[in-house]
Amino acid sequence: RPAFAFTLLLLGIATILYVRAPQQDVGMIAIETHRNLLSGKTALVRYDDANRLRQELSRAVGDRFAPIAFDLSMMKLFPVSGFVQKIGDREVLVTVYQGGGPAITCFTFLGTESDAPGSAERFYDADMKLNFYTFSQHGINGVLHKEGNVICILVSKMAPADILAL
Repeated sequence: RPAFAFTLLLLGIATILYVRAPQQDVGMIAIETHRNLLSGKTALVRYDDANRLRQELSRAVGDRFAPIAFDLSMMKLFPVSGFVQKIGDREVLVTVYQGGGPAITCFTFLGTESDAPGSAERFYDADMKLNFYTFSQHGINGVLHKEGNVICILVSKMAPADILAL
C-alpha cells in the first residue's frame, strides 16, 4: 500500500507539472527554423509570384489569417518561398525573403504579446502605438509585434535595430 500511494502521488505531481508547463517558445523556434533555412536543412519550394504565395499560405490555414506582407524590394529582398509550420497546437505561416541582402523570415500566427520570449526587450513605438519585442540567439535576431490578433515575428542575421526599422 505505501508503494501504491507513493506511485499515485508521483503521478499526481507529474500531471500538475505537465499541465503547468509553459507553451513552446515560438520566438526561439522561429530562430531555429531560420537557422535551418540558412544552412539548407530545410528545403524550399520557390514561388515566382508573391501574390500566389500569399494566397496559398492563407488557404492553408482556412483563410483564418494571412501572412503579413512586407515590401522589402528597396533592400532587394523578395518573398521567394513559404510554408506552414506546426508549433505546438498552432499553425504558423512562414514566408522567406531572399535576394541581395541578409535573408529575412517572417512568421505569422494568431496569438498575443505573451508569445514574446521571456527574455525579450520591449520597445514602444508611440507613432505606431505598438509594442515591439526583440530577442536573439547565436547571432540571429528576432522582432515580434502584434497587429490585431495576428503576431508577426521577423527573424534575420540583421541587427535588431535594422529589423525594427523595417
